[in-house]
Amino acid sequence: MHFWFFPAARKTLFTFLLSSIIILIGAPKANTSQLDIIEGGAVYQCSWSQNNCSVVSFDQQGDRYFYINDVNTQVEFKSHQWFGAVVRSHGNSILACAPRYYWRTEHDTPFSDVTGTCYLSVDGLKTFVEYAPCRTERHGPAGQGYCQGGFSADFTKDGRVVLGGPGSFYWQGQLISATTEEIVKAYYPSYFLLSVAGQIQTQQVQGSYDDSYLGYSVTSGEFSGDGEEDFITGVPKGLMLYGLVSILSGKDLKSVLNLTGDQ
Repeated sequence: MHFWFFPAARKTLFTFLLSSIIILIGAPKANTSQLDIIEGGAVYQCSWSQNNCSVVSFDQQGDRYFYINDVNTQVEFKSHQWFGAVVRSHGNSILACAPRYYWRTEHDTPFSDVTGTCYLSVDGLKTFVEYAPCRTERHGPAGQGYCQGGFSADFTKDGRVVLGGPGSFYWQGQLISATTEEIVKAYYPSYFLLSVAGQIQTQQVQGSYDDSYLGYSVTSGEFSGDGEEDFITGVPKGLMLYGLVSILSGKDLKSVLNLTGDQ
C-alpha cells in the first residue's frame, strides 16, 4: 500500500493543526480578578498561531469565610498560593495546582495549614472542580497540614490523577491518586472537606522516614509486569540524604523498587 502526499494539501492540514493547538502556561505569581487575593497565580491559554493569551477561569472566587463560634472567620488563604506552579494535561482533562494554598482548620485554635489544592477540568476547560485531598481533619505537621498537595502531579496514560505532597507526616511525604471520574463525582462546592471514594494514598510510617520529602516529583510508567501503570516518585532527602527514586504499585501504592546512588 502506498500513501501519496500532495504538498499544497499537506501545508493546509499542517496550518489547520497548528491553529487548533492551545498552549497552557502557569504563572504562579500572577494577579487575577479574584477579590482581595494578592499574587494568587493563574493559568493562561495561548493560541499557537496567534499572539494572544487569556486567563483560564479555574477559580474566580476570593477566600471563603465560615462562621466559627458565631464569628465570620476567614478559612482559606489564596494569596501567594502559587496557583499554576504545576499544570498537567491528558486529552480533554487539565489539572492545575496551588501547592502553597493555606486553610484554617476547624479547631478552636486558628491553625493555618499549607495543604495545597488543585483544580481539574475534564471537558476541555468548560467546567472545573476542586481537588484538595490534603485538606482533612488531620491537621498540623503530624498529619497532612503541611502536605503541599500538588507540589508535583501527573496523569497516567489512562487519565488517572496522581499528586505528590512532600510535607505530610513530618515531611515524610506522600502520594495520593484517584480517577478523574471519582474526583468529579465527589465534588460538591458547598462542602469544604470532601472524601473521594476509591482514592488511594501512601500512609504514615515510622519516624525514621521523617524529612524524606516523598512526592517531591512524580510520574508514571509500567515496571512490575502486571499491565498496570506504576508511580515513580522522587524522595530527595531519603536514605540519610543520599536521596532515592521510589517505584510504587499503581494498584495499592506498595513499594516495588527503590533506586539510589552513592552521593
